[in-house]
Amino acid sequence: MTLLDLLDRTTEFFQKKNIESPRLQVEHLVANVLNKKRMELYLEFDRPMQEAELDTLRPLVKRRAEGEPLQHILGDTEFYGMRIKCDARALIPRPESETLIEKVLDTLEGQTPGTLIDVGTGTGCLALACAQQLPDWKIIGIDISGDALALAQENHALHPDLNVEWHEGS
Repeated sequence: MTLLDLLDRTTEFFQKKNIESPRLQVEHLVANVLNKKRMELYLEFDRPMQEAELDTLRPLVKRRAEGEPLQHILGDTEFYGMRIKCDARALIPRPESETLIEKVLDTLEGQTPGTLIDVGTGTGCLALACAQQLPDWKIIGIDISGDALALAQENHALHPDLNVEWHEGS
């Protein structure tokens, strides 16, 4: 089976399972298994798939077909140009939330640096993005969930140059 055959067959399978954007989802899974960028797949459509690669891919396809979010399967997502670790401890960062960062930046433009608090920080993506864009500001992420806060701190470890304080509370 070639890479293109695999993409086509799995896309059809995901369509039957009503998976949103089935081709895109398959491409992300296959790219992850092959340790390639998704766009690199387009240069290798004739590439034969190895049995070991298929064995690695099958359980991932099954998890996605059963409704597990792609970001949880892959373990991360991109948010505002940063890799953000994702799992069941917090909600998945939504691309629409990047608009919130733009609103914050527009609102705070020209203001004297102060303190910005992200309540219900979850993955910490909003706090980290704000810290990236507002380095002179004090950024605090707060979450009532210790598990979510631990995930935010793990994401902070991926971006250690950013200045964010984390606090557990409501």
